[in-house]
Amino acid sequence: MKTDFVARSLRSVAPLWAAAALGVLAACTQQPSAQQTPSAEQKPSAEQTLATLAGTPIDGVAKDAKLQAAALEVGKKVYEANCAECHGVNLKGAADPALAGKHAANLTDDFWMFWGKDIDTFQMHPSDVERTIKYGVRAGSDESRGMAPDPVHHDIDSVVMPPRGEENNLTPTQIDEVAEYVLELNHRATDKAKAARGYKVFFRKNGGVCFDCHLGDAKGDGEIGSANLLRPETWLYGADRASLVETIAKGRAGVCPAFVDKLNSGEIKAAALYVFSKAGGTEF
Repeated sequence: MKTDFVARSLRSVAPLWAAAALGVLAACTQQPSAQQTPSAEQKPSAEQTLATLAGTPIDGVAKDAKLQAAALEVGKKVYEANCAECHGVNLKGAADPALAGKHAANLTDDFWMFWGKDIDTFQMHPSDVERTIKYGVRAGSDESRGMAPDPVHHDIDSVVMPPRGEENNLTPTQIDEVAEYVLELNHRATDKAKAARGYKVFFRKNGGVCFDCHLGDAKGDGEIGSANLLRPETWLYGADRASLVETIAKGRAGVCPAFVDKLNSGEIKAAALYVFSKAGGTEF
């Protein structure tokens, strides 16, 4: 009798167990509601990021952390595809021995060869890098870096380091003396008397030779991109005596291509933001 009672009891509750099991199974297969688990926003595609950048002033991008992060990710790819050939994947340019022959700037230090437009704070901004990428350096456009009014021809022309030896502006002896003076500025001169003579040539008034562009403090003029002679680690053509002599005698005229016709607005901004994020400092 007891056995029959248990069997009847089990048969009566079996449907309840089955219903409960089905309910648990259904609960496991249901998608969580928005109230249960907030869904993460979908990451924007590269195309969406570039489109947003195109319509956003570049100096305001940093105010939007999500857009900034997306821009840096896309900018890295744009940089590596278009700039790394000269400046390197590591952005070190001529500071990397493997890329010394490219004579490209180190984009990771705190030195800015070309100054920015913010003369109130003397701080660089992403828009300053954007201009360089967009119009290049001595790339033929009036907007290029390294361009200045030519009072003789009444137009805009590129500013270069002239070949003092080939123009017979300086004799070989004077070139050697100026090189010694520049070495003296960096505490590397070996002939103090020669350096003293080089000082006079550097500041020669009748047809200024060096100080016109490198200025009296020898720190260079970022409006035209002349080298800071007190920071040999930033020189693009070597800092040893032989390289200095060659630079003074033969001149230098480094260029960087303009990308205004190769990259779209979003791509240029993305690359500029990426480069700016890697700079060692923002003061010029």
